[in-house]
Amino acid sequence: MVSCYSFIHLFVALTVRINAFQSLEYTEKSITYHLKEDSPNMSDIAISWGNIGMAYLKMKQFDKALELTEKCIKVRIET
Repeated sequence: MVSCYSFIHLFVALTVRINAFQSLEYTEKSITYHLKEDSPNMSDIAISWGNIGMAYLKMKQFDKALELTEKCIKVRIET
């Protein structure tokens, strides 16, 4: 099984090498994939949501950045 950490590294690499929209697409797909697992690691998924929030912040999409950062914090507190 591939952990979300590998997807986090992929996200960082893609953010540097290609446009932010594509890196967001790949990271969101990985989250969707991991949420379908029997017992997803919510802590890893929360980190990915935080990373996506940071990408939206860089793109000056502040509402989306805030939404995902809050989602990340909520899950991190619960786990």
